Amino acid sequence: MTATEPVGLANPTQLVHRRTPAVAMQYDGSEERRDEIAEWVIAAGGSAESRFDGLLLVLTPVTWAIVPAAWWVVQGVVGQFFVIEPDVRTRCYDLAGPNFNAMLTREQAAAIVVSIDEMVTAVRQSGNRNPELEQAAGWIHQLASTAEALR
Repeated sequence: MTATEPVGLANPTQLVHRRTPAVAMQYDGSEERRDEIAEWVIAAGGSAESRFDGLLLVLTPVTWAIVPAAWWVVQGVVGQFFVIEPDVRTRCYDLAGPNFNAMLTREQAAAIVVSIDEMVTAVRQSGNRNPELEQAAGWIHQLASTAEALR
């Protein structure tokens, strides 16, 4: 074994973080914002303290965390809270756009799947093949089945 080989990490599995929605508030250091964040965390089922000495504390899965000004409090997928610095927020999270909550209904998604299947069938019946269209159809089917599994 050489000095550059990882110890105890034979064949590690590579993972990709799923892009999942998160809710967050940035602390600006003000008493008003400190109170707003603490109230939000508590209302969402977490634990937080807006202290008279100016500290904002949030209970994370590991410990109570002090939230410095400019840092973010993020609610995770299963409701837990994390305190992250602005640089981490910038690298790991995109701000949601105005249509973030817009989702297709099951009927709309089914109609899209039927439409792409009809296009693929029409191209095949004409005696032609369109690999790009067939690949797009495969992606649409995967997206539809993944979305259905997440509901």
